Amino acid sequence: MDSAAAVVGATDANLAKVVELKGVPRAGAHLEAARMLTDELIRLEAALPRLCAGAPPELGAAAEHLLVAGGKRIRAMLTLLSARAAGGSGGIALAAAAELAHAATLLHDDVIDEGDVRRGRPTSRRIWNNGVSVLSGDFLLTRALDLACGAGVPGALEELIAVLRELVAGEALQLSLRGSSNATEAEYRRVCEGKTASLFRWAARSGCRAGGGSSRMADAMGEYGWHVGIAFQLSDDALDFDADADQFGKDLLQDLREGNMTLPVLRTLDAFPEIRQELSQALAEDRPLTSDVAARIAAKVRESGAVQQVRAEAAAEAEAGIAALSTIPDNAFRQTLVEVAMGLAARVR
Repeated sequence: MDSAAAVVGATDANLAKVVELKGVPRAGAHLEAARMLTDELIRLEAALPRLCAGAPPELGAAAEHLLVAGGKRIRAMLTLLSARAAGGSGGIALAAAAELAHAATLLHDDVIDEGDVRRGRPTSRRIWNNGVSVLSGDFLLTRALDLACGAGVPGALEELIAVLRELVAGEALQLSLRGSSNATEAEYRRVCEGKTASLFRWAARSGCRAGGGSSRMADAMGEYGWHVGIAFQLSDDALDFDADADQFGKDLLQDLREGNMTLPVLRTLDAFPEIRQELSQALAEDRPLTSDVAARIAAKVRESGAVQQVRAEAAAEAEAGIAALSTIPDNAFRQTLVEVAMGLAARVR
């Protein structure tokens, strides 16, 4: 397929001088593993803008605006590392598919959430409009499916389609809970599983299969990806309250202002009923929280210790993911997957 060929053929080593590869493990990882991963991510970076070709001009520009802004490429990294850990190589087309599917959800999320900043830049919806942002996300989803179809990896396309259903279900549940201070931790968990863990699991499973891994290995990688996805989301929600705004790359307290109840907020509401009452009254006005109300509630979240609890739970999820790797051959790439899991749970931006 032409899109898959574009990924595999992107080998311009000169991009190493200008592409910043965020999230690549440095300390502790075997140098050969880090070097191979870096080379593959450089090829991926070169391919992503080219995959916007063929879209109507505004849609392609809006999609490329997000893609070239960078990002940690975590899902792509898991795909590539899983292929190597399984004893093979390749997986770049599937890594690109994971990244495009993720980017599509961001373009859609920014419309739903009325987000203004993403990866430190104005969102596509701000530069163009909501309709362009939605349609550019739809275009990226078709590209992701193209790549999964053309990769020649058994089950990759079918499982990606199933993941897209899970993503939609997670988004729909989150939307239905918006503005409700009575959301439960179980509902929060289902949102995390649908919106985040499902794609992490697919990235790790499909990468393992691309690398020639057995069904048993693919299942283990999928379990790893699932737990690491939950850890990533937990740490992301903690960052909303303790990150440096200049480094975070998106608006802090966005979820709180929009009435999305993340785990740090839910824990705080259980501990302080008066905060639940204040939040309920503010949300009853059916509009985003004012900055003053959001700041007061955020201060209580920080004071309550909920952020530290959530970070501890992120670490526990990362450990569960690491434990799932016990059936994977002990090599440099498995060790790098261990370091990625620990790093994502403890991240500060």
